[in-house]
Amino acid sequence: MELAERRLEKACFDEAVLPPVEIRERVLQKVRWEYAGAQADAQSNYTFINIQPKDGSHISVHRWWKIFFIIIFILSKIFLFFAIFYYLKYRQEKEKQEEVPAATVLIHEQKANNFYI
Repeated sequence: MELAERRLEKACFDEAVLPPVEIRERVLQKVRWEYAGAQADAQSNYTFINIQPKDGSHISVHRWWKIFFIIIFILSKIFLFFAIFYYLKYRQEKEKQEEVPAATVLIHEQKANNFYI
């Protein structure tokens, strides 16, 4: 078992692909920054605050997406207003049309009654 582990470890180190130099520099710069911040905290009275979330619980979107969603929200409210407005106008016209036939039936009945008199 131990022999197999050593063989795998040796194979991993022999065939390892090194990352690009700029990635190494970025990681080292971050480590140096954190180390310098820790030393500065020990020497001074101020607190070092990291404003970036560590857990990745925040989602950021591009500014144009925010504008797009705001425009869509406003347009949906405008369309909702017009849908309700025209629905009420349609219902009002339908009630007028229902009143008209009832009135015409009464007029026809009165004319028929006058005709027989």
